[in-house]
Amino acid sequence: MFDYLIVGAGLSGCVLAERIASQVGKKVLLVEKRDPIAGNCYDFYNEDGIFVQQYGPHYFRINNRKVFDYLTQFTKWHYHQYRILAFVDGELMPLHINLKTGNKIYGLNLSSFELEKFFEKVRRPIKKIRTSEGMVVAQVGIELYEKLFKNYTKSNGVWIHQN
Repeated sequence: MFDYLIVGAGLSGCVLAERIASQVGKKVLLVEKRDPIAGNCYDFYNEDGIFVQQYGPHYFRINNRKVFDYLTQFTKWHYHQYRILAFVDGELMPLHINLKTGNKIYGLNLSSFELEKFFEKVRRPIKKIRTSEGMVVAQVGIELYEKLFKNYTKSNGVWIHQN
């Protein structure tokens, strides 16, 4: 009756099912245990007309026009520009580790090349990365991990989000 069975109607399962059906011409049975499809991308307007992202906000960033155009067939985009700030040592600073964040935390005025050299000195080589902590420490060192990420988990996500 079906040529393919795909378990999970999240973003990947839905795309795979659509591609097999529309491009290969095969019959696909797509199954999902949760009521809404789209996995963590599922959203809706509630009875008060408020846009709700059932599983929390997700930002989709892409620089591939072909993929963007493909997905645009199936969704309306909600354009949003955001900055995520962390409260560190009494100041708000960009959460994403960039030149501004590095210079501000360390009280430096380095170029991007110089900051990369600085991170080479403070990062800790980890042979087998098993956690997000290990990933951050291996890239930028323990101090930035502790200031920007460690307490986020312990505090249930007290980051400040600004538009």
